[in-house]
Amino acid sequence: MMSRLSKKNVQIKKLDISEIEEMCKLNKIGDNCYDEEAQVLEFFDNEFQPETVYVAKVNENYVGHMELFEGYKSSIGKFILIRRLIVHPKWRRKGVGRILLDFAIEECKRRQIRNLDLLVEHDNEIAYNLYKKLDFKEVGHEIHMRKMIK
Repeated sequence: MMSRLSKKNVQIKKLDISEIEEMCKLNKIGDNCYDEEAQVLEFFDNEFQPETVYVAKVNENYVGHMELFEGYKSSIGKFILIRRLIVHPKWRRKGVGRILLDFAIEECKRRQIRNLDLLVEHDNEIAYNLYKKLDFKEVGHEIHMRKMIK
């Protein structure tokens, strides 16, 4: 069993177009959007901006990623929203998620942004507990709804 990783073992960098296939595979594992390479290469909108994706690598292995989307709300000013943070199942519980979150926190500081937001599924206790440990606070509850169109 592999031990926990340190920041010096994990490289965080912006997504390179050559890594789109790996990103899509991981998004598919996590049941996230943008899980087909052809779609990603053709379909860019305000929901997916490749320049906002940061990749975590260990010895050239693609082990996780997240999107850091910068937004603005009149009530809080600029904020960064972490979207689609996912760690490959083989690399979970080794510190990769924590290292990605620490990177996001440092990126907020670098950009002089005081609010870092994220959403977590209600049944994802491992992620929820990590976020709480890092002093994320609940600020609301969303309900995801869908209508199937026939």
